[in-house]
Amino acid sequence: MSLFRSLKAMFTGIFLDVFLTFTLSFILTFFIGIFSGMMAGGDTAATQNAVLTAMQTPGYVILSMVIGAFCTLCGGYRAASSAPFAPLVHAGFVGFAATFLSLPVAGSTPVTWVVLITVMLAMPSALIGGLMGDPGPARKELERKPAFNSMLGSQLEPEQKPVRRRGALARLAQLN
Repeated sequence: MSLFRSLKAMFTGIFLDVFLTFTLSFILTFFIGIFSGMMAGGDTAATQNAVLTAMQTPGYVILSMVIGAFCTLCGGYRAASSAPFAPLVHAGFVGFAATFLSLPVAGSTPVTWVVLITVMLAMPSALIGGLMGDPGPARKELERKPAFNSMLGSQLEPEQKPVRRRGALARLAQLN
């Protein structure tokens, strides 16, 4: 069952990355098309030329790379937060998939720096998302404590016994 949850976490992260990337890129291109169409006066051929010209500007290319890195970060976060074990490994698989899925898209541009930066951003973005999504030992320790469990809305497990606390934690536990 753990293998299934692990594969589910990785594929959910990869799907989220791809879905967000295509959706946000479509929205960006759509708004560029609307803006270019207004500037061209509604002429279809002039609008198409204006969109193609705008898509080759450094501003559009950099914004597309930022969108791709953000989406990979979100995919890495999702994979790490739902991973049953080794969250950074799951986020790394999202970064690995993002690297290979971005190669054909980045390779279609004639500018080599775009390809290099896109490939170099995929893995670090996914791992940063994985670090953000990794609950880590400190968070897991907090979730085991009754006072914080009640704040998070989760129930105490039957085998756990409430621990006597002193000070601020005791007052916080008494409020709940």
